[in-house]
Amino acid sequence: MSGLQKLWNIHHELGRNGLVKDRCLATAATSRQLREKLNHTPLLDKVAVTLPAKGTQEARTAILQVRATRATLKAPTRIGVRRPNLEIYSVLAREENPPAG
Repeated sequence: MSGLQKLWNIHHELGRNGLVKDRCLATAATSRQLREKLNHTPLLDKVAVTLPAKGTQEARTAILQVRATRATLKAPTRIGVRRPNLEIYSVLAREENPPAG
């Protein structure tokens, strides 16, 4: 079993949704975002995922490109409240050429 498969199994066992919005990085001199950092991270693996039929779309196999990085997210600013930045590990699994629709 691959490391990615183990991660996926743990994710489902815990019942957690790991999807997050794009966030500002604390270490960036500019307003660089997490998604931008992930997009420039080297490709780790390609994973085939079977997608069931949905509506008028037939079942198919999607090839996902997987990238991962460690990043520090900038804490939100609140008047009178100082919060620490948050260090995370982020994984991006995206189909590069999905069909139209």
